[in-house]
Amino acid sequence: MYLPKTYSDSSLTPQHYPVVYLLDSESNFPYLTAYIEKLSKYPYPAIPEMIVVGIVNTNRTRDLTPTTRNEKVMTAKQKAKIKGASGGNAAFFQFLEQEVKPFVHHEFRANDYA
Repeated sequence: MYLPKTYSDSSLTPQHYPVVYLLDSESNFPYLTAYIEKLSKYPYPAIPEMIVVGIVNTNRTRDLTPTTRNEKVMTAKQKAKIKGASGGNAAFFQFLEQEVKPFVHHEFRANDYA
């Protein structure tokens, strides 16, 4: 979780911030937060300050594939390359939408942007 520097500044009126939900945060979190911090820096910010929620990849194949794999049509090479469960994309998005996002909005001053 990354909160902007002004998030806890008591000299400012509390504001709500847009939220970025970052997948694969185990490798991308430091880079994205540094970019956001640089681009939202006073006195000439190019983007608003943002909250970043890092989501660590636990099973990429399961979470990012919409269907289960059909091993009957896969070659041995494909089977060796793609291991583990697949087809869990709907459950992963449900987790993000029904658990992660409501938690973030309840615990932090987060804004919805369409």
